[in-house]
Amino acid sequence: FGIIILAINEQISNKYSEIKIATPPTILLAFIFLQSGFQNEIAQISYVTYLDKIYLLCYFLAIISMLSAVMSSNKNNRFNRFIYRTFNFSALKMSRYIFVGSAIFGPVILFFTTG
Repeated sequence: FGIIILAINEQISNKYSEIKIATPPTILLAFIFLQSGFQNEIAQISYVTYLDKIYLLCYFLAIISMLSAVMSSNKNNRFNRFIYRTFNFSALKMSRYIFVGSAIFGPVILFFTTG
């Protein structure tokens, strides 16, 4: 549900930049409390579970969404210009592609990785 909210947040116009910037930290805090509640209910084990990997992916997606929201609030900042000059690609588009690719393919990749 949190990832869906973050994906919807990407589609909000820049007119509502306060909401767009405030949503990812809120979802990140929700993920932290969900994981801590999960770990309190389940017996502690010494290895990383698939659910722990999913929470790490959720943290990553929340941070990417937060960076995207901050970058979209001001399109003329130095970081956007540097990325565009270096890669000839918008940093905002790059962050959105990373978000979508990680959200779609991340759980599958994490399922097949060990460790």
